[in-house]
Amino acid sequence: TCALPISAPVFDVGANIGQWSEVVKALEPAAQIHAFEIVPDTFAKLQARVGRVTGIELNNQGLGARAGTITVHHFPQKPGLSSTVPGSGGGRRDYVEIECPIIRGDDYMQRHAIPRLSFLKIDVEGGEPDVLAGFEAALSEQRIAVIQFEYGKINISRRFLLADFYALFARHGYAVGKIYPNYVDFRDYHIDDEDFRGPNYLALAPDAQYAMNLLR
Repeated sequence: TCALPISAPVFDVGANIGQWSEVVKALEPAAQIHAFEIVPDTFAKLQARVGRVTGIELNNQGLGARAGTITVHHFPQKPGLSSTVPGSGGGRRDYVEIECPIIRGDDYMQRHAIPRLSFLKIDVEGGEPDVLAGFEAALSEQRIAVIQFEYGKINISRRFLLADFYALFARHGYAVGKIYPNYVDFRDYHIDDEDFRGPNYLALAPDAQYAMNLLR
């Protein structure tokens, strides 16, 4: 975010208890953040932690490919593993199934009169393809400057590969790079990258690709 000025709202999808939103606020105090946490118990902790922070709007719902509800496998003892993808949790069986509301990102942006996003962070344990599908209009019109997304072993269960992420973003003109502690490695897809290790990648819209040299 230091290399990418935040002039439009930021979406924190899979906000958990708000650590990422807090980091953004520390770096950009004027940032307007919309945080989404689908699990009610986790949302309560999010609300307790950042509910009074100016400029953070909290949403107890998820983003997905359609509006309605979705089944979440929630792990009360390890809530960070909670996911809409069957087989999540690395084989753990201590989950409960709960029905949670979801909305399409495009619809949310329209309802809140948000024409553009500076940053879209997605950390939803394998549900990333669904979240991105809900932003089809914003992606096709390149109205999201920067997207951070997760890729890892859960993509095996999801059957959505790193190659699929690259193809999706290439279709909309985005450049993709893997995030390391001190830099981002922007490069074309190679099959050797399909290691399911992740964890985080960055996608830049054409008008944000000036930052590639700053992030390398």
